[in-house]
Amino acid sequence: MGKGFLSSVKGFDAFGKTMEDVKIKTRTGALLTIISAAIICTFTLIEFIDYRKVYIDTSVIVDRSRGEKLLVTMNITFPQVPCYLLNMDVMDISGEHQESLEHTMVKTRLDPRLQPIDDGRTNQGT
Repeated sequence: MGKGFLSSVKGFDAFGKTMEDVKIKTRTGALLTIISAAIICTFTLIEFIDYRKVYIDTSVIVDRSRGEKLLVTMNITFPQVPCYLLNMDVMDISGEHQESLEHTMVKTRLDPRLQPIDDGRTNQGT
């Protein structure tokens, strides 16, 4: 049985030579092919199992940059919204509203062609 099994395994040799006159299928080549395929399948299975696992990390990392101020400049046009309805709320990453902010909001009325209306006043909201 040992000789018959090893003889039939020779057909699995993936490392045969390219030219037919030097192509020799050996038991060693077949054994290397089977071992290589087993290693590849094992590593693929291990990676897939690791990919499917859920890791729960209970550590907390303090964000030291949280106290720093961030300069934000925006220019947004709302052509169909009256100026008195526009305001700005600022929220940090934890969901808390930030109250003590220095900001200037300039609201400019627009005509239907989206051109600024110069009515002699500037509407600055804070």
